Amino acid sequence: MRGYYIGHLGKYLPGKAWALLLRAAQVRPAGVSLGLATLTAFYEVLTTMAAGSLLAACLFAVFGEGAGPGLTTDALHSLLWLEAPPEGVGRGTAVMLALLLASATGLPLLPALFNRVAQRLTLPGREEGAPVPRIGLGQLAEGLVLTSVGWALLGLALLAALEGVGAGWRCRGRCSAG
Repeated sequence: MRGYYIGHLGKYLPGKAWALLLRAAQVRPAGVSLGLATLTAFYEVLTTMAAGSLLAACLFAVFGEGAGPGLTTDALHSLLWLEAPPEGVGRGTAVMLALLLASATGLPLLPALFNRVAQRLTLPGREEGAPVPRIGLGQLAEGLVLTSVGWALLGLALLAALEGVGAGWRCRGRCSAG
């Protein structure tokens, strides 16, 4: 637990590597190899990203704008530069993009692939015959659900903050903060 929370402090230092190094340093005295500690941290990051993408796909499907325009090259260019496309993005396009992101971050989490990679990456620092913890589909599903709940709570906190400063959710990006 200590390694998990101290690892979060590393997120505020330049580079993601600090969070991984702090977490690994905290769990080494407990007998966890550096490779396994790093792999665990990557698994957590990918789970967080996949859960956020899946939650976004669900929210876009339910609350997204109507049909709207498809994904034009201008819209794609705007999205890549983290700008809102002038003509907007339709519900179907938003869902598709979120599912594409979920696939990219979720495929490495699948137990068949992840367990094989974990076995190979932890081999150099592992004692002969020592087992590597294996991830199952149930654990992956549990992680995705719990992390999605965390994302939803963060979204509600943002909504409360926006309501608190008078920029309520009804603005949908069209209101000024003043």
